[in-house]
Formats: sequence, structure tokens, C-alpha cells
Amino acid sequence: MSVQLNLKDNPVAKQIIDELIKRKKKLDQFEKQKNRSSLIVMLLSLLFAAIGVKWGGHGILGLPVSLNGIIGIFLVILIGIGFFRMVHFNKKTEKADKEFEELREEFMQRQEEFWQDDRNWKERHNVFKQLNHLHDINVFYR
Repeated sequence: MSVQLNLKDNPVAKQIIDELIKRKKKLDQFEKQKNRSSLIVMLLSLLFAAIGVKWGGHGILGLPVSLNGIIGIFLVILIGIGFFRMVHFNKKTEKADKEFEELREEFMQRQEEFWQDDRNWKERHNVFKQLNHLHDINVFYR
């Protein structure tokens, strides 16, 4: 989980980097769940519309008459569950993104504190490149 670089001199920096990586993975998981839920809702809605066009006329509010059938009711329930799941993961994604960005900002503000002399300043660049390359965490710019 930690960056494979020599951070023995900077235990605080190592701890913050480990936490950054952990929060980034959590954010990525929530984004995947949100995207999956969105895709499922979209596909179920298309299926529902296709069933309505193929087997029925249009009833109240343009909903397919086949809504009276068990398949229509089941699809509406699945669409509703998928929609609420999508909203739930959207909120979790926003919260995880906010927490990640706050820690990233703190890390960038405190970088001079972690790498004070010139030798360590060169090592800092290697750490930043590894974070960007391995974990897609950009700490070069705010």
C-alpha cells in the first residue's frame, strides 16, 4: 500500500502518502459503483421502453400499458432501486472526493516541511512521480 521509496526519514510524509493512496482507492471504488448503477438504470429503462413499444399502447403519463404485467412492475422496481443506489453512491463519491482533495491539499502545503534540504528535495520529485504514475495521484500542482 505504501510507496516503494525511501521515506524512513519522513514518517509523517509516509503516513500521509499511505492515507492518500487509501483514500484514492476508496474514491475509485465509489466511482465504479456509481457508474455501474448508472449503466444498470439506463439499460433497465431502455428495456422498459422497448417492452412498452412492442407490447402495449400508452397509458397514464405515457407509461406503457404493460406496466400492469408482472414484468413491467418488476422493471419499475428494479429501476427505482438502481436509481436510489446511483444517488447513494453519488453522495459517497462526492464525500470521498472532498476528503481526498483536503488531504492532498494539506500534503502539498506541508511538502517543504517534509523535504527540507536539497538532497531530500530531489527525492521528493521521485516520490511525486511514483505517486502520479502508480496511483494516479497528482501532487505536483494544486
